[in-house]
Amino acid sequence: MAPWVNCFAQATGAATGGTWLLLMEHPSPTTPFAGEVGALLQRMLQALGLEQHPQIWLAATLRPESNPLPLSRHAQTIDWQPLEAQLPQALAQLQPARLLILGQHTAQHLLQSQAPVGQLRQQQDLRYQGIPAVVSYDPSFLLRTTRPQQYKAETWADLQRAAQLG
Repeated sequence: MAPWVNCFAQATGAATGGTWLLLMEHPSPTTPFAGEVGALLQRMLQALGLEQHPQIWLAATLRPESNPLPLSRHAQTIDWQPLEAQLPQALAQLQPARLLILGQHTAQHLLQSQAPVGQLRQQQDLRYQGIPAVVSYDPSFLLRTTRPQQYKAETWADLQRAAQLG
């Protein structure tokens, strides 16, 4: 996991509904809105009206089987740490009201499941260490799928469900 970043650090609105923590694979963890994946993530959060929420945090994860290579777009090397080592610290510091877990590898690793995202996202009352959580598709999947309308509609429903948590 890379160090968590505030998605809307300049936001001046109220932190209505409490802190959000997004956990997802991300090609640019220190600049969450970079590239196509980041632009889609930003549109997803803006659709929920979260761009003025000062407590939306992203913790980018690395696929469990991947090698932690530095990202070429960054002057600094990303300090990828095992999810199990970093997540407890993020949860303690941020005290999120909800978790939004985006992507199959992140969800399976975090929830210790082999079920596909399509099944994990349908689980109601999902919790991780007592924190309400929602699983959905990650933006990179939405950009490469051959059925974008179906999966984007399902993702939108998941985002709305996440907004109701906490």
